Amino acid sequence: NVTVSYNYIFAEGNDYYGLSVWKPMTNLRIHNNTVRRDGDKPSVNWNGRPAGEMKNNIFHTWANKASLTPDADKNLWLSRSLEAEVFVAPAKGDFHLKSTSPAKNAGLNLGYSSDLDGTTVPQEGTPDIGCHEYRPQKEAD
Repeated sequence: NVTVSYNYIFAEGNDYYGLSVWKPMTNLRIHNNTVRRDGDKPSVNWNGRPAGEMKNNIFHTWANKASLTPDADKNLWLSRSLEAEVFVAPAKGDFHLKSTSPAKNAGLNLGYSSDLDGTTVPQEGTPDIGCHEYRPQKEAD
């Protein structure tokens, strides 16, 4: 069993993915991560969809495939131009969720009790998508 959860991953440069799975894996769980990449390119690479779960994540993708609407597994697929709709201050490196983020209260309850910062999950009844649970005081910082 492999679980990758509540991580912030940034792939710098054109030649790298933030997360890659090259061979099918069983019992793989990828939950509540924020995975970004330079430019509007995919931040994850699947050599075919792996067996397992990929839920409650925020990923970068091609600009023409990006959306502020979560998919069926509650993943958000963003382009750079959509980051300001989701995060507090992406240009300054703050990837915490803003109060109006489509990731706020939009995730599935997967049984986790804290996020990357140690914040209790969930904060408002339903878990958020990505590695940070929304906190009002974080947005004010």
